Amino acid sequence: VGVNLSEVAFVNWNAGGNNSISALVYGNLERNYKKDDLNWRNKAIVRYGINSQEGQELRKTEDELRFNSSFGYRKDSISNWFYSAKFNFNTQFTNGYKYPDTDSPISKFMAPGYLFLGIGSEYSDPVEDLKVYISPVTQKSTFVLDQDLADNGAFGVEEAELDADGNVITPGENHLLEIGILITNNFNYNIAD
Repeated sequence: VGVNLSEVAFVNWNAGGNNSISALVYGNLERNYKKDDLNWRNKAIVRYGINSQEGQELRKTEDELRFNSSFGYRKDSISNWFYSAKFNFNTQFTNGYKYPDTDSPISKFMAPGYLFLGIGSEYSDPVEDLKVYISPVTQKSTFVLDQDLADNGAFGVEEAELDADGNVITPGENHLLEIGILITNNFNYNIAD
């Protein structure tokens, strides 16, 4: 966990620029379980950043709330292939805006919210620190729990049906379900100590 603060101040500087101050609060929490042929990895990521520039109102620069979980089982201790299930959820904490307009939010908490569930196989090489995940069946759910955004069809959900006067006949959908294939990889390598 941590906090980053930064300030930019221009005094007697002829090249121009704006004075500003920024802050970022973040946390990366990880909890893993490994025993015999079971492997369960969990990670929570939170990030929230703001920036204030001279002549502008306070603005959000980062906003993330994410949970990842991966469970794997292998038949024997020699194999690097795991039968695997993955879960991923992410959303944001506060409203997002298309600045300078701060009257109409373009995103909110759980608008959108994304949920991934997948079943597949993962290759995990402990020596090379390489992971490759292949899921032939993955569910992606998009949630738009703000009805105004849902009525506008934000983030791919079905928008509201309106009459000629602009009145809502059928409200917009709050959920979009998609099924597909997911392939991801991760490779870490220490370049220098």
